[in-house]
Amino acid sequence: MAPVGSTKRSSPRRKANHPLPRQEQELELNNLDVGILGEYLNVNPPWEDMVVNKIKNMLVTEQGLVLDTICLFLEKHSQFWEKQEVSFRDASVQKLLEFLSLDPRKATDKAFFFHLYGMILRECPSVEQVQSHLASLLDLSHQHARQREGIALAVGLASTKHLEEVWALLEHLGRTKFLRSAVMSEDSQAESSLRWKWVSSTSLLCYGQIAKHTKEQILPWVDNIASRMVYYFSCGPCDEILKSSFLSAAILLTRSLQAEYGSQRYKFTQIPELILCLLNILQKEPNSLTTFLRQKVILVIVGLSNLRPRFKPLLKSQVLKTCLQSVYMLPPSKDLKEDLLSVEQAPNTTLLYKKTVRALDLLLQNFISENPSMDEVCFLLQHIEHWLKSDKIHERSRAVQSTYLLLQYVVDSLKLAKEAVPSMLGHQIGVLTLLWREKDKITQQHSHFCVYLLMELVFQQKGKLVESAQWSKMKHFESNVFREWEMKLYYLVKVFKEDLTVAQHTQLILTLVHNLSTCNHLRCDLAAKLLLMICVEPGFRKEQVAELLQGLFQELPNIHLKNVQQTISQATLALGIQHIQEVVEVILSLCQPSERICMEALKGLFWTNEYWEVFADVKLIQGWELFGQLETFPRGVTLLARAMAHYNCEIKAVMGQALISLKSNEERDNIVGICIIIEFLNSPDASHYVSWKTMYNSLNLGLSSRNQMVRAMSLKGLSSTLMRPKKERATVREGAIFLFGDVIHYGGKKLQQSLKDLASQAAVPLLLNMADPCQEVAMKAKFTFLRCAILLKWEFRKELFGKLAWGQGLGAANDIFVYMLESNVGNYQQFLSQALMCLDSSHTTVKLAAMKFIGALLQDYFNDLCLYLRKNDVISLKKCLEALRHDTDSRTRNFYLNCWNDAVELSYYVQD
Repeated sequence: MAPVGSTKRSSPRRKANHPLPRQEQELELNNLDVGILGEYLNVNPPWEDMVVNKIKNMLVTEQGLVLDTICLFLEKHSQFWEKQEVSFRDASVQKLLEFLSLDPRKATDKAFFFHLYGMILRECPSVEQVQSHLASLLDLSHQHARQREGIALAVGLASTKHLEEVWALLEHLGRTKFLRSAVMSEDSQAESSLRWKWVSSTSLLCYGQIAKHTKEQILPWVDNIASRMVYYFSCGPCDEILKSSFLSAAILLTRSLQAEYGSQRYKFTQIPELILCLLNILQKEPNSLTTFLRQKVILVIVGLSNLRPRFKPLLKSQVLKTCLQSVYMLPPSKDLKEDLLSVEQAPNTTLLYKKTVRALDLLLQNFISENPSMDEVCFLLQHIEHWLKSDKIHERSRAVQSTYLLLQYVVDSLKLAKEAVPSMLGHQIGVLTLLWREKDKITQQHSHFCVYLLMELVFQQKGKLVESAQWSKMKHFESNVFREWEMKLYYLVKVFKEDLTVAQHTQLILTLVHNLSTCNHLRCDLAAKLLLMICVEPGFRKEQVAELLQGLFQELPNIHLKNVQQTISQATLALGIQHIQEVVEVILSLCQPSERICMEALKGLFWTNEYWEVFADVKLIQGWELFGQLETFPRGVTLLARAMAHYNCEIKAVMGQALISLKSNEERDNIVGICIIIEFLNSPDASHYVSWKTMYNSLNLGLSSRNQMVRAMSLKGLSSTLMRPKKERATVREGAIFLFGDVIHYGGKKLQQSLKDLASQAAVPLLLNMADPCQEVAMKAKFTFLRCAILLKWEFRKELFGKLAWGQGLGAANDIFVYMLESNVGNYQQFLSQALMCLDSSHTTVKLAAMKFIGALLQDYFNDLCLYLRKNDVISLKKCLEALRHDTDSRTRNFYLNCWNDAVELSYYVQD
């Protein structure tokens, strides 16, 4: 039974009856057409077993004569290859067909002779004869597509039992092509360029046929085959012939690898290069849809993505960008039909488009199946987002449909790993929610479902088995009646506040803010309405206020719709009722004299809250009018700050913001900050909220300002400060470290194991304290660090001592780091954990040293971390990094940016 007010979770849409993406992709790939030789490329002809028996009973010399006969026949009649079938008589061929008990009409089937040639080579026991007749085969004309495919078919059949001989001959062919192109004159190049262009295409087809026919033998050869395919594709002119041959070879290679279960035991190093070639084909495709090429390329990429190692994020990102662009940028459906009218024997437009889009959906589903996590969901949505915001209706519609099908598949078919849900999810929910007012009804409906599905994933991650009453009510509002639409948004806002994390909710809010100035009026209006509802809703978190208001102030100059401006003013006032101190401090620090919206909001905050006396005080001395002009703005701030100090109005919060403003690079911020600080110094409560040291340092900073007023007022503030600073107790840290070293050194044998544990736990903190600005503390940290190394019997102890005693600069620090890590193989999890804890240190030097340590660990020992860390360790790392994302210190933010991608990549490889 579900609790009262809740209902059992139900899906807001019907489940699709699609097969799993891997099965569907393999089925589609196996059905792709790769050539024009029909039955010989896909199935064994019915006469093959009989002919094979006759071939095996021949003498080697007899086999050679048959091969000579076929080769001569193929060469003699090469001019007829552009025709499907020809009618001519050849006595030697007719005699051969009679000997093999085959229908004489086979003489008109050109593909048959290549197939027969390959079968004889396959069954021939003489290596010399195989080499000789393979060379003769490759010397035939390569001009026509059927000739190239026929030669490749024969080579593929021969490779079944003579792989090394076939490979050596193709290598020789490749070297010959390279050498001839290097030494030939321009005239001779012109004469033979076509031949060698065709040879490149033949070679590509040969590698595809080798992959098809050698089956389990192929695995050790895959990288070699892929590298040769890349070579021929990259070095040749990318025309339709070469492109078609490369794609056919890639399809055959992918099919073969999918059919071999052992392929998962191999790591293929050349697959990324193959992928880049396929992406190159897509990028050069014209923006029309007349063939199945896009579908073929995408399906091959899907098949290759299942191999090991998995795609790295950068390659996966390139794949997504190229494939999404290639499909989404296609003209609208009606224009696609017009394109096909000019193409002879063009396939059905609807079928063509459906298969292409389905291939793209399979690509997305395959990626999420490989890494079923919310991180991967957000990664995929991040790449689709550009198209969700497109100015073109058909591009938005395609992107929303892809998102819907992807999320539907995730909810219906996968169980995501339970881990920290990324804050980016809030932004993506916001982007999709803003599509709820789309003019296209199908796009509108899909965007609704996308938000529902994402929230269901959030519920699953939180382990919620029942849905809230608000969620149930919101889902069942389908009417377009305005009142019901408003209620639906109201319930949606409640669900967001209840079930999203603070970071996700903040990202959602900022997404709405950044859409207030968009050209799409419907989207802009919806963003404003949602923001107002969020600000009115009780329980708005304090830590979100500054980010929301800062975002609003950045967008204000670009907001031109009057109704949106009015809605934003209402939202700011509603926010101020709940969090007046945060709103006041942010508005004071951000508003410009000319921004009447901000000043009206500021006045309203004091008037509608318990501090109406502040409003009245400033009003009676006409202080509010002073905010309207640049020249009188500082005086207005001074009067407001004086009134706030008198009535003890939010002194702590506003003082904190004023100190931050004094450090800003903006001169206006410095003026606002110093005006507030000087007035607040007259309040008896000021000393309770800020330390003497902080105030002294801030006023000293003001003395170096470029603005004369700021310098003068800072000097005035310093003269009024009567408190004296307290000396920093570096000696305490020095003594504690020294005492710890003595305990480690003189602890005795009975406690040796316990002391070893302590020494191991202290290694990272001691290393980081070597960066202490106090030389005595740094020296004691080095001394104690060495004692720990000796107790733990690290390797390289003598070298370590040398670096501690005489080493200087980054080189010495790096050597100490390496000695420590190499002496503690397997302790990386412990070291990382200790360093992460030091990120919260109040000592800047220790914090910075911890950042360098973590960065070096991720950079230089990434593979070891993949081996020794567990999922929970990576989750902890990402949480610590996420907390630094909006740090006021630029060095800390840069550390976050440098390490975040490594942390995300770790999550792909680390297993429990």
